[in-house]
Amino acid sequence: MLFTTGGEMKKLTSKQLTIVAVVTSIVLTGVTFYWFVATDSVSGNVQEKSISGYKEGTAVTLVGFWSDGHLSVDPAVKDLFEGQDINMTISADLEQQLRSRGYEVHYLGHIGVSSPDNVNHLTPGDATDYFLSRDDFNRLHIGENVTIEVSHNGWHEIRHVH
Repeated sequence: MLFTTGGEMKKLTSKQLTIVAVVTSIVLTGVTFYWFVATDSVSGNVQEKSISGYKEGTAVTLVGFWSDGHLSVDPAVKDLFEGQDINMTISADLEQQLRSRGYEVHYLGHIGVSSPDNVNHLTPGDATDYFLSRDDFNRLHIGENVTIEVSHNGWHEIRHVH
């Protein structure tokens, strides 16, 4: 490998190339860990939770659960949610039934943060919707305080609910 300094060409030694390779590897490993593995812990209160469906290019809230006890259900799936309360859990079978009706299913939790969420640029008192897995959706209980692990590589994405 050649490089120039002040107009003169110098050749890197094998030891220098090894050092450059090791440093580059360490930096890339650190960036990869931060981006794909590491999370930030955020505390907050669960204010709402909902399930969105995407079908034929259209987004619709299939079911929404609000802190005042209100449950809103889209008429197309009302039969699947009869008799459910605001903190219901979604089984794999229920999720499959939604998918069999043509919906791409997304779970959302509306969290009012009480600690900073530096990943999503939120300060205590802010509230936002976070995408999360079905299992973590089932862990959320409206009105309760939670600690969430926020993913660095996803916009408003919860990696885990404690």
